[in-house]
Amino acid sequence: MHDLWTYDRFEENAALGECAVSLDERQLALWRSAGGCVTPPPDDGRVAPPSGLLVALAMRGYLSIVEPRPPGNIHASSVLRWGMASVSVGEPLLVRVICLSKTIAKGRRWVSLLVKLVNRDDALVLSSELKMVWAA
Repeated sequence: MHDLWTYDRFEENAALGECAVSLDERQLALWRSAGGCVTPPPDDGRVAPPSGLLVALAMRGYLSIVEPRPPGNIHASSVLRWGMASVSVGEPLLVRVICLSKTIAKGRRWVSLLVKLVNRDDALVLSSELKMVWAA
C-alpha cells in the first residue's frame, strides 16, 4: 500500500504518474447498463466511444494514480478540454496526472491537477483540470 496523498506530498508542475485504461467492449457494455447511450456504428463498423465514457475512463485513471486519498476531499471544479485525437474501441489509452499548483487560501488546502487522456500516438483525447480542496 502506498502512503496517503496528503497536501504536503504534492509538488507543483510535477508528474504524479500514469496508467493504461481499457476502452473495450466490456466498458461499452458497462456504459450501456448504466443507461449511457452508444451511437450505432457507421458503415465502417467502428463504434465511436461516448464522450462521457472517455471522461469516466480519465477519472478512473486519476483515481488509481492518486490513491489512497484522505476522506473529506472536495472536488470543487473541473474544466474539460477536448483534443483533436479520435479513438476507437479496442485502442489503448493512457492517463497522465500532473500537479499544476497547490495553494492555501482562507485556511483551505487547494490542489489543482491536470488529468490527460492520450491515445496510442500520444495525441490528446481530452484533458481535465481538477480543482480540489484537499482534506489532509
